[in-house]
Amino acid sequence: MGKYLIVFTLFMSLSSFGSTKSFVKCLGAEESYIHSQKIGGAYKFLNQTLIGEIVLLGDSVEMKAEVLEKVCQKGVLFPSFIILKEIMAYKKDIFYSTSKGNNEVKYQNDLKTIGYFQDQIFQLFLDFLSQMQAETNDAKCLQKMFPELKSFYFTTQHTQEDQSIKNLFKENPINDVVFDKLSDLNWKKSCSK
Repeated sequence: MGKYLIVFTLFMSLSSFGSTKSFVKCLGAEESYIHSQKIGGAYKFLNQTLIGEIVLLGDSVEMKAEVLEKVCQKGVLFPSFIILKEIMAYKKDIFYSTSKGNNEVKYQNDLKTIGYFQDQIFQLFLDFLSQMQAETNDAKCLQKMFPELKSFYFTTQHTQEDQSIKNLFKENPINDVVFDKLSDLNWKKSCSK
């Protein structure tokens, strides 16, 4: 019963968000795919959390066309990873306010909301990695499968209290290869052996 309530709540959130939000529909399609394939776990957490954060952006915030094309491209199973990759690996601002030049107060509020969203992405990715690690039998699995994360993990374990998570990612960037590998579910099989 709980699963259906979550799906219904997400559907209602997506429906009320407006018909022009293609990127939200693409994330909704991802949620449906995750549910139908019984993927769950960290992937479900990432998708649902990202939808929740994006819904908070409001109706005057749109995704840039070149990013929207990648997120909603046919055959993309995990658009959540595209959004993470664009912000974290490519350092892009992926949203803009349609209020610019029309309503200065709304425009400034949109910029604050977009900035907050982009800051939250770093914590969301960290939470996603923690959840994935918890789903494996080997405590060092992520570091073995993704050697690119080794220095990142070392830094986060020893300095997280002293600096913001965003700064940690600046000093230890995650490249696009990591996001591509994470979007392929096969890596988990190696950790379960």
